[in-house]
Amino acid sequence: MGAIDFGVQHRLQGLYNLVDSQPMAIKDLLDWVCDRHQLSPIHWDPSLPSSKSYNAKVSNQKLRDAGYRFQHPAIFERP
Repeated sequence: MGAIDFGVQHRLQGLYNLVDSQPMAIKDLLDWVCDRHQLSPIHWDPSLPSSKSYNAKVSNQKLRDAGYRFQHPAIFERP
């Protein structure tokens, strides 16, 4: 059963995050996408300032505490 069906069937109320169980940096995600789709890797320039105004971490713990079990808790295995 999918997370939305689970929420409806269990009458969950409030906000629940449908995110990966393991936090991931944007760089790691984009590197993985490029590798998986045989794209040239992105070359990151650490001397450029970040355009991000914040760095938020989001958790799916509330949904897991409600009893939901993700079929694929992580996009990919990390070493």
